[in-house]
Formats: sequence, structure tokens, C-alpha cells
Amino acid sequence: MKGYIIQNATLFDGLSIKEKMSIRFKDGIIEEICPKIDCRKDYITIDATDHILSPGYIDTHTHGSFGVGVEDNDERAILKWSKAIIRTGVSSFFPTTYTSSLDNMASSYRAILRAMGKEEGARILGINHEGPFISENRAGGQDKKGIIPFTKESFDILTRQGGVKAMTVAVEKNGLEELSDLAKDKHITLMAGHTDCTGKDMQRAKKLGLKGVTHLFNAMSPLNHRSLGCAGYALTDDDLYTEIIADSYHVAPEIVHLVYKIKKDRAVLITDSLRPSHLKTRCFNINGIESTIENGVFVSRKDPSLIVGSCLSMDKGVRNLVSWGVPLVDALKSATSNPATLHGLEGLGFLKPSYKADILVLDRELKVKALFIDGLLKEGFIGKEVNYVV
Repeated sequence: MKGYIIQNATLFDGLSIKEKMSIRFKDGIIEEICPKIDCRKDYITIDATDHILSPGYIDTHTHGSFGVGVEDNDERAILKWSKAIIRTGVSSFFPTTYTSSLDNMASSYRAILRAMGKEEGARILGINHEGPFISENRAGGQDKKGIIPFTKESFDILTRQGGVKAMTVAVEKNGLEELSDLAKDKHITLMAGHTDCTGKDMQRAKKLGLKGVTHLFNAMSPLNHRSLGCAGYALTDDDLYTEIIADSYHVAPEIVHLVYKIKKDRAVLITDSLRPSHLKTRCFNINGIESTIENGVFVSRKDPSLIVGSCLSMDKGVRNLVSWGVPLVDALKSATSNPATLHGLEGLGFLKPSYKADILVLDRELKVKALFIDGLLKEGFIGKEVNYVV
């Protein structure tokens, strides 16, 4: 199999941006990065002048898109989803379950596991469980009927076959110490979300191993001038990571800009996208809630003030961040190296020798032009748009 040499690119390596750089990769692995790499046998050489190279985007919180998602409980749907999202620059993702009945969550979990390793598109890194050990008071778009107290038995049902990478929990609930120990044993990242906790609850959870918060500001106790709540504690703690939905509606652009000033090395861009994302129809049933699209987000038809989820894509999220004044390097970090570091994703999120050749090619408007996953050019969406000289 031939490798690739990409020359003359602006290169974001996961930490900083460098101009006029070249990268060589073969057999799925990055071999060399330096200012000049000459053409050689067994390598296809590409001139990427006026283009940006980045690690592939990593979406660690997404329920579905392009008409398929976790609620299908079908590995074929998950695999179709994997192929579709490469056009948005995503090379790896965590299919994320909704809070619903334990049996239904377990069915989604098993379908995702069956799909892992069979992908033709974006790599499925593992499962993110959004619940079910969350707060009824902060359920948001999650099904309140599915919320249950933590027990070792219910945790085991959702994790016994492995593959779980993250879980959202309400940290004020009973059993957090045992839950934290079990999560550590299985290398699961615990995130505070759908929580009515106090700052003291967050402080205790942090000591027990909490790593971050799920979709900052949404479905959590807010920052108050006399009380930190979940949101305030996350902003004031230097170590905690904060997921952000950058669609301009879940969090106002001015607030997102402020968050990135405070948490630029701990901000994690997510889509929180839902199954109907990018479809032309406007009425949907999402996790049992009759929904429609208003202002670019999914809301309940019965109660339009209830946000059910997002139809954001990762590439649009990065463009939004930059348009709101977030430095390009920080926007790209939040889509690549920050989620990789948060979740301990070895060999991903950075462009470095010996790392996986998951390489995203962007034009100067930050639109996706090409995507390599494991060193393979994923076709079907770039077509003749790529004006490279090969």
C-alpha cells in the first residue's frame, strides 16, 4: 500500500499551528513531520498550499445524525452513521445513549458494541452513557421514567461487556463513591451532568475522580453570585474539562467566548447531535418526545422552552467558535487534542510521529476537503472539490 506525503500545509499538531509544513504517513501511522519532505517511491505526494492539516475531529457526545442513531438499537444503523459523519471531519466518535429504560439502554449499548471494529467510516472509540443515574430536576430532554438510583447491578448491566468510555452522572446522588470506584476499574470517564448539585458536591466528586462536566450550563445547577453550582465550580476548577455545544443557542456566543478564555485547554467541543440532524423534515420523535426544529436546535413541540438536543456538526462548531473570536488554535484543540487527553485516547488527537494517521484537510474557510482515517483517504464526499496537485 502506498503512503502519502502532504507538503506546504499549515499544520495544527494538537498544540500549536506551524506554517509551511510537510507530513509523511504510511500503513496508518504518521512517520515524519518537518518543513520539507521530498517525493519518494511508494508515496503519493500532495501539494496542500493554502490548506490546513489537523487531527481528525473527535466527537465524544453525539446521539445520532443523518437519520440514524443509538435509538435504532441496530448495528447497521450505527455503521451507516459512521460512514455519514466523515463528511463533517469526524474521524472518531462516542455513540451516546439516552436515559431511557434500562433494557433499552442496554440494547443500544449492545448494538454499538456489535458495530465496533466493522466501521468503514469514522472509528467508534466506545460508548458514552448519558445517564441513567441523573437528577429528575435537571432531566432536560432525557426521559424521566428512565432515571434510576445507582446500584452496582444496574451499572453492571450497562458496562459488563466493556467498551464504555464515559458516563454522565448527577454527583449529588447516593452511591457516588462506589460508582466512582467501579468507573475507575473500567477506565470510564465520569462527567457531571443533568445534576442539581452544589459546589461542595462537585468538590467531593472531584476528589473521587470526576473529570469534567457534560454540556456546560445546560441541564445543571447554574452559577449564582452566592452559589457556584455545577457550572460555576467547573469554571473555577483548573483541572475539570467542560463540554460545549457551540451552536449559538445552547450557550450564547459571548458566554462561549468567555468560557474559552478561562478553559481553553480544558474545553471540549461536542455536537450533542440527534438522529434527525441534517434531515429536511421538521417534525420528529426524539427519545419519546415529539420535537421540531426552532432556531437550529431540537425543541419539544409541547413545550418549546425545552431543548431536546442539537443538530450541530463538528465542522460547523469549529467555524462558529472562530467566528465568535475564539483563536483557531483553541477551537481546534477543543475538537481534537482536548477530548483525546480527557478520555485517555492513545495515539489520537495529535499529529505526531508514531500516532495514528487520522488527518483532516481543511480549506481556509475551515470547510472539510478531505479526511484520512488510519492513513486511508475516505472518499465519497470530497470528489473533484479537492484541487490538490498529485
